[in-house]
Amino acid sequence: MFEPGEVVYAYVKNIYPPKNKYFVTIYQDDELRIVTCFTTTKNRIGCQFEDLEHGYVKKDGNIVGYFFDCDVEVGLDDSDRPFKFPRKCVIPFDYGVTEGTKEQFLKNVEHPVVVCRLHPEEYENLIYAMYRSPRTNPKYKPYLERILQQLYQ
Repeated sequence: MFEPGEVVYAYVKNIYPPKNKYFVTIYQDDELRIVTCFTTTKNRIGCQFEDLEHGYVKKDGNIVGYFFDCDVEVGLDDSDRPFKFPRKCVIPFDYGVTEGTKEQFLKNVEHPVVVCRLHPEEYENLIYAMYRSPRTNPKYKPYLERILQQLYQ
């Protein structure tokens, strides 16, 4: 669990209000340091979901997030069945990105289930968009650079 490219569904206790959430594992290193980002169905990017296409979201010429259309298959579950998010959702790159150890993550979630492993192209597109976004906290850029270097070797 918490392998790069996994979509996890869990009850998250350290957000307000605590609730079930989807999040995507972006990075995990040998010391089990993890970077994840939460999806949200709230409009936190300033663009109407109805106007968006699946993939990265641009506003004023800048990438601001990544949109998951509920009609688009993003990966496969453990039984190799196609997975689509049940609702339209977005990952805003300036909100909901967290970092910590696997132990810290496990303390803050209940009943985590890996619901999907993103298709390689989907994962790559998400990482590239996050890397290119001026809204992504600079402290995450080295992780994203490492991932991109591995992907393009």
